[in-house]
Amino acid sequence: QSSPQAKPGKNFVQKLKGWSAEQLDEIMMYWCYLRGSEEEIEGEYVDQLERVVSELRVSNILKTDNEKEDLFSELRKGQIEQLNPRAAYLLESILISYCSDREKLETFEIHGMEVWSSLFGFLVNTVKEDEFESFCNEKHGCSEEFFVSLRGFKSCPVLYDQYTQDVKEAVFQNAAKLKKDARCAREKYKQTIGHEYNNCCEPDSSFMTSVQIREEIEKMTPFNKSKGIFAHIKDPEVVEEKISIFKGLYKIRELYGKQCYVGFVGPQNAGKSTLLNKLYDKKAESGLRTHTTEVTKYYVADDLIALDFPGSNSLTNISQFMNSGHLNNFLVFVLKYDGSPDMQMIENVKMAYKIKSFSMKSAQMLFCINKASQGVAGEKFDEDYKTSFVNIIRDHIKENEYDEKEVGIWKKVKEGTEKKLGSTVYDKIKETNEKLKEYTVNEIKNDDFMFTDWLDKDAHKKGISGPGDVKQRIANYLVKNDIRKLSETGDIWQQN
Repeated sequence: QSSPQAKPGKNFVQKLKGWSAEQLDEIMMYWCYLRGSEEEIEGEYVDQLERVVSELRVSNILKTDNEKEDLFSELRKGQIEQLNPRAAYLLESILISYCSDREKLETFEIHGMEVWSSLFGFLVNTVKEDEFESFCNEKHGCSEEFFVSLRGFKSCPVLYDQYTQDVKEAVFQNAAKLKKDARCAREKYKQTIGHEYNNCCEPDSSFMTSVQIREEIEKMTPFNKSKGIFAHIKDPEVVEEKISIFKGLYKIRELYGKQCYVGFVGPQNAGKSTLLNKLYDKKAESGLRTHTTEVTKYYVADDLIALDFPGSNSLTNISQFMNSGHLNNFLVFVLKYDGSPDMQMIENVKMAYKIKSFSMKSAQMLFCINKASQGVAGEKFDEDYKTSFVNIIRDHIKENEYDEKEVGIWKKVKEGTEKKLGSTVYDKIKETNEKLKEYTVNEIKNDDFMFTDWLDKDAHKKGISGPGDVKQRIANYLVKNDIRKLSETGDIWQQN
């Protein structure tokens, strides 16, 4: 599930140390079992997650709110083949949300049961006959009136003010049932003991035991919905065990997600290694004759890793980012300014947003259109110019095939053979590319682009940004994703 560059930081390891050996063994043994053959891990894991989520939904006790519906919507988009690696992350998020709702419901029911039990036992076992009838005949307009009336009994055992308003409101909404059930219990046990109920404050010791009270309450309490979530399942213990394991894996994923990977990508001699040196003073090789030849990792801090990708005119070399969507990735694409967007730049922009689509909301990107100061003298790089520049890219993507080469190949296969395979694959690829095109066109934002120059000290006068502006974007991302507080971002930069 982790990026090929992933390496647990010290904070990650320290947090895992807080887990018991049994917890870690259970989770890791299950994970190893799921791995089996590496090609099948996602399919089996996702399949089991999906089944558990379906079981949580089927009783309709836990509601699918807007947050979960958004995740389900992302999951449905992800049914195209390339997005499948995101399914585990999305399903885990849905599962955790349902589990959180379930825990809240169970807490609510525990408190509701406490109030209900104490009131039921009190009304059945302690209240005099005439007082009971008087209380049952009272009309209470709201929960406050109901509990004020109960306070009138000197022997009322519960301090109801310690409970939240929603619990008291739920008890009040079921007040008629409470009175009815208490009356039935009183009549039942009068007959059981064979004599009339004593009209006194002290109950007959043989009237109703605590065990009998619990048995009655279990039958009639309205605070037991959570028990019905898995009532339709033959072996709910199996599902509960899986939920426990999934939650553990999600916890590991979240701990890992507290690390951030800042990737520097771009063609040779565009200035990406120079930018990395300006930001982190890591001495990445730069210059006309020296180029990055392999992915280089720089451990800037325990929770921040900078990745310098090989210089290339194509972004296909960073496809490994597509399978690390649960990580927080900030990708800086450094592309050389040539006056207007060319086809290579447009293709790189498409690839970048394709990567972002796999990473859902966790990935952020910044296109640095670099060496802008070397353009035509007197050019102004204001917001209007940036808007027109970005519009050229957006309009080209919108008006042309998303992947002309891929679609063209399968179109020829479809036209050249009557086999169903050719037609099916072509239609699927066509559909996939249309979805990616729509996503890219909608996702492209002016703010994702920045005209830059790393060496021109007067660049800001022309509306051109420098390394400090990139530094601020990365710092904002760290703060937004709760990786660091703003006051803690200063130590990750080169100290000039």
